[in-house]
Amino acid sequence: MTKTRRSEIVIILLIMLAIAAYYIPITRNLYNIIQLKLYDSFWHTAAALGDWDNQPVYEDICIVDIGEQSIEELGQFSTWPNLFFADLVDSLAKDHPKLIAFDIFFSESDSLGDFGMQRMQQHLKSQGITELNLRSALSTDSEFQRAILDAGNVYLPMFGTQETTDKLVLLPHSVRTWEVKPENFNTLKHLYPPVHYLANAAQGIGLAHIHTDESGNTHHYPLFFEYEEQYLVNFGFQACLDILEVDAIHAGKKIQLQSHGEPIRTMPLDDSGRFHFRFYGSEQSFRYVQLADVIKGRMEPGFFRDKIVLVGSSAAGLRDTKPMPLSADMPGVELHATFMRNLLNEEYISWLPSWLGWLTAVLLLLASRLVIRRFKPVTSIGFFLGISLVLFIVLFIMFSGFYVAMPY
Repeated sequence: MTKTRRSEIVIILLIMLAIAAYYIPITRNLYNIIQLKLYDSFWHTAAALGDWDNQPVYEDICIVDIGEQSIEELGQFSTWPNLFFADLVDSLAKDHPKLIAFDIFFSESDSLGDFGMQRMQQHLKSQGITELNLRSALSTDSEFQRAILDAGNVYLPMFGTQETTDKLVLLPHSVRTWEVKPENFNTLKHLYPPVHYLANAAQGIGLAHIHTDESGNTHHYPLFFEYEEQYLVNFGFQACLDILEVDAIHAGKKIQLQSHGEPIRTMPLDDSGRFHFRFYGSEQSFRYVQLADVIKGRMEPGFFRDKIVLVGSSAAGLRDTKPMPLSADMPGVELHATFMRNLLNEEYISWLPSWLGWLTAVLLLLASRLVIRRFKPVTSIGFFLGISLVLFIVLFIMFSGFYVAMPY
C-alpha cells in the first residue's frame, strides 16, 4: 500500500469517525457548543459591519424600565407597594397603548403576612394606636386590581419549577391552554401564578421563562410548556397570539398559527424544534423609559398610544439579565420584546435543510480523496483551508443578508 493511499484512508476514516461521533451525546454536545460559538461569531460580525448599536431604536415596542434612576427616586424595589404599579397602569392606559405586559412576578400580596400583621398590631398597640383593618390599610393590591380591570389589556407573568409537589395549582381563567403537540417543550411540575385577584383581573397570563443553552448564551425563545398534560406559552407569545387573533396552533417542522381557519404566520424552527431569536443589537434596541418618569407624569401625553408596552427591569441588583451573543447582560424584558417583534413583523432566522449539511460533508469527503491523491500535503492543507474560508464566507453572507443559517 502506497503512502498516499494510506494517508487517504486515514483522512477518510477520521472524517467518518467525526460523523459517527455526532451521535454520541457527549461529543454531540461539544459539537453543538462549537457550532453555536461559530453562530455567535456571525452575530458579532454582522452587528459590527452593520453598526447596529448606532441605529435608531424601535418605537413600536416600548420598555418601561425599572432602572437605577427609578430605584433611586422611588426607593428600594422590595419596598414598592402595588400602588406604584396601579399608578403606572393608570398613566399608561390614558394613552391607549395596544397592550401592557409585565415581566415582574406578583405571586404574593404586597401586604404583610399573618405573623407580620400580629407583630405590627402589637407594636401599634404599644404606641397607643388601634387599627382594626390593618391588612387592608397596608395593602394596595385592590388598587392595582382596579387599575388592571380599568385598562383591560394587561398581561401578567407567572413562573414554574420542575420540583415535584403534592399541591395542585388550579390555573386562573386568564391562562389559556393550547391543543398542540410540539416537538420541543419544557415540563413544569409546579406553577406560581399571580395572586388570584390580580390574575382574575388580567387580560392574559403566561410563563416568563427564558433559558441559556449548552453554550452558556441565550439563543432561543421557549414556545411551549407542559403542565398536567396541558400546554401553556410565555406571556409574550400569548400577547402576540391575541393581537393576531390566533385560535389554533399546528406544530411540526415549523409552527403554523391560524386565525379563523386561515394560516397567518409560519415560524421556522431548528432541527430540535426551537425558535431562535433574530437579535437587533447588543441591548436597548427598543425605546426605554424610566418607570419613575411615567408615574411622576414626566412623559408627553400620547407617547404610548398604539404601542406595545413591556414593564421590566435593567437594574443589576434585580438580576433579570441574560447573556446572549451580543451582550453579557441583556435585560430579560428586552428578550421578550425581541421575540414579539420577530413574530409580529415576521422577522425570523430560517434554517437550511439538514440534508444539505450532510451533502456538504459527503462532497468534502470525496474532494479529500481527489486532493490527497493528486497534490502534496502542503497543497492539500492549503486547499482545505481555502475551502473552509469560502464556506464560512458563503454561510456568513446567507446569514447577514438573508438571516438563513446552517443547522447545528
